[in-house]
Amino acid sequence: MATKSRTYNKTLTLSKEDVYTAPSRFEAVIKSILISNITATRSTISVDFYKSLDLSTTELIKDLIVEPNSIVQIDNALHLEVKDALRASASAATSLVVSLLVEESNVSQIGI
Repeated sequence: MATKSRTYNKTLTLSKEDVYTAPSRFEAVIKSILISNITATRSTISVDFYKSLDLSTTELIKDLIVEPNSIVQIDNALHLEVKDALRASASAATSLVVSLLVEESNVSQIGI
């Protein structure tokens, strides 16, 4: 099974937005989430998991405080199927940057 490792970066806004969506014909494993506060003020982050199969949303993180000029790293893997998404928002626009290390696998090559 062929997999590709990719890094995705997204500057968050006040509105909940997709940080990453598993592409068509691909499933993905988010191996690491790095949340960087690039400002001198405290900010919070909220993160949801969107499941495309049943159109459900699960809150993963609510109002986690990220101190000024600091990072938070989450290394627990999160499996996404085709069109599943990780969504996030910040309490202050452009204060937080989310970086994801993602491993994508083509589902047509693994018999799904």
